[in-house]
Formats: sequence, C-alpha cells, structure tokens
Amino acid sequence: MIAFILSGKEGRFVRIDIPEQSGLSLLLEGWGLPHQGGVVAMARGATGGPQTPEVRTFVLASQALG
Repeated sequence: MIAFILSGKEGRFVRIDIPEQSGLSLLLEGWGLPHQGGVVAMARGATGGPQTPEVRTFVLASQALG
C-alpha cells in the first residue's frame, strides 16, 4: 500500500509517520525516504487505558495547530 501511495511522487515532499518498532524504517530508507527527525507522543490526562495490538486509536494533528 505504501508503494502505491508513493508512486508518482518522486521529487515531492512525502511524510510518513511510523512507530519505531514497526520495522518499516529500513524499508522506507531503502526506497529513498531517509529519517528526518522524530516526534514526541503526548497525552493530556489519562490515556484511556492499555490498547491491544488488535485495536489502536490514532489521532492526526499537525504543527499548524500551534
């Protein structure tokens, strides 16, 4: 799926956020997408309890939010 999304994007800015433990870093670097820095995961208050590998919650936000 990542290869499909990347097709036709040569020379353009592409951002893919992946968990460190996903094992995708080496694959993506091999495709010409070097690591460009990290992010800090933050939570306000309780995080809602542990999540199982089958169910994970994701929220998208950008630096533009301030």
